[in-house]
Order: sequence, then C-alpha cells, then structure tokens
Amino acid sequence: MSGIVVTISLKKDIHIPKNSFAIINSGLLSSSSILISKGDASDYLGDGDTITTQNKLSLVSQVEKNIDPIVAKIKRHIAITRLTGGSCWLSLRSQSEK
Repeated sequence: MSGIVVTISLKKDIHIPKNSFAIINSGLLSSSSILISKGDASDYLGDGDTITTQNKLSLVSQVEKNIDPIVAKIKRHIAITRLTGGSCWLSLRSQSEK
C-alpha cells in the first residue's frame, strides 16, 4: 500500500494528537478502512501534517502467514518421500507447541 496519499478534512473542533497513528484495515468482505488511534500528546496535527500509519493484516493474510511454513514443510516431505520411496516421517506442530 505504499504510495497512497489520503487527505482528510476535519471540523475545526476535532483535534488529533501528534503521537496518534492510523491503522489501515484490509477487509475480507469489504473495502479497506482507516482507523485513527488517538495518542495522548498535548500538541495536535495541523494542516498538511502527516500521521504515522500501520498496516493491519487481513484475516486471509494472517491465515496465509501461518499456513505458509506448514505448506513448505509438506512440500519438503513429499519431495523426500519421493526420493526415499516412502520411508520418511512428517511431524506437524503448531507455533504454540514449539
């Protein structure tokens, strides 16, 4: 999502502390959204200021991130099994079991 610039117009009575940050949510079933987490600074963002951003992984991205190591392990197992004629043992453990 690099290179995206979003301009927000706020009412004069809305103040966003300078140490706030924006979270970009990629929705599974909906479009992306931006959530602003307000900081506790006493000085506020002004016209033309930039807010720090963080990307939040979508549910699909989180699942892919957790499944990728398992898929790689299964692929290695299949390759070894083919080379050894089936004499290979596979152990799958979740991240929490390590």
